[in-house]
Amino acid sequence: MPTDARADQTEPPKVSVLTMGPGDALFTRFGHAAICVDGTCWNYGTADFSDPVRLGWQVLRGRAMFWVATSKEDEMVELYQSRGRAVWKQDLTLSDEVAEGIRDHLVDILFDDKDRRFAYHHFRDNCTTRVRDVLNRATKGQLQAEDAPDQPSLREIVRTGFAGDLGLLLVGELILGRAGDRPTTRWQAMFLPSVLRETVTRRLGVMPRVAAGGPSEPPGRRWLGTAVLWGVAVGLALWVLIWRRRPRLGLGLVGVVLGLLGLTLWALAIVSVSGELRWNEHVLLFWPTDLLLLFLGRRRRAAYLGVRMVVLVLLVIGHLSTLLVQPLAPLALALLPIWATWWVAATAELDDRYAAWLRAPGARRSGSDQSG
Repeated sequence: MPTDARADQTEPPKVSVLTMGPGDALFTRFGHAAICVDGTCWNYGTADFSDPVRLGWQVLRGRAMFWVATSKEDEMVELYQSRGRAVWKQDLTLSDEVAEGIRDHLVDILFDDKDRRFAYHHFRDNCTTRVRDVLNRATKGQLQAEDAPDQPSLREIVRTGFAGDLGLLLVGELILGRAGDRPTTRWQAMFLPSVLRETVTRRLGVMPRVAAGGPSEPPGRRWLGTAVLWGVAVGLALWVLIWRRRPRLGLGLVGVVLGLLGLTLWALAIVSVSGELRWNEHVLLFWPTDLLLLFLGRRRRAAYLGVRMVVLVLLVIGHLSTLLVQPLAPLALALLPIWATWWVAATAELDDRYAAWLRAPGARRSGSDQSG
């Protein structure tokens, strides 16, 4: 720990920013950043990663505590290089006063637990936004000078970060709420190390140089999650129609898939404190009560499916009117199977009524008269 970083220093401090490319682990998919002074780096991405499940729960509850730790710059670069991750370095050209202010602020953080520790939020308060805030304050708001909403939405950013990983793409597509579909400003998008690096170049005039080689971009196939959701939607609907003579087979699969999705999304909306996860239009699409399709009798099932269809049609109208803004693939995943089950239930009800009419004495007499 650089406790004597300000002592007996005759030369002004040299400040640099390191930005790292993405890794394979979940918490590394969007890269990393650190700020360095005279060869010592302040790393805001330190946490207890020994229990990922516990850490993930704490992130949902807004209680995941991260803290800043220091390490030697060459050791940090070597570590990321050994993991096959690219590292860029930007040596900042600052006045002596600004550079000394950054150094003093960073040293003070190490002795103030309130500043050293923070509740992690992936989009609003992470290792990169902390570096952004230090630089922005020291340069009197230069990084925040251009703050028009001209950056991709959080959903597009998440798709890029999870590109090629089907499981993560599906999770991101379903759990990210309304806030994920608004364009972001450059200031907001600087939770990404790549955007911080571009903005430091743009606003402070410092070009990055490669300190360690490695793949700088994630793999492609950002569309994979959306394509699979559409495929599952069509597949479930066809399954129900194929087994329309044995509706329990079709209803069982639809009820399990949609009901478990509803249970997960509703629970997530309840327990999460993050607005990006809590305000999710998908809770209107997927209901935990869809699990009841496995147990309801024919008449009650038909009534329930009628209510579901009315709500889904209203949601379609909401999308057409742009009142609802989230992607269409999850809407299709709910609408197509529910429509198929509703249609099967409705036609079965009509068949029963027609059969009952044919069995009625008046109907039989009328049929006999016509045939004679």
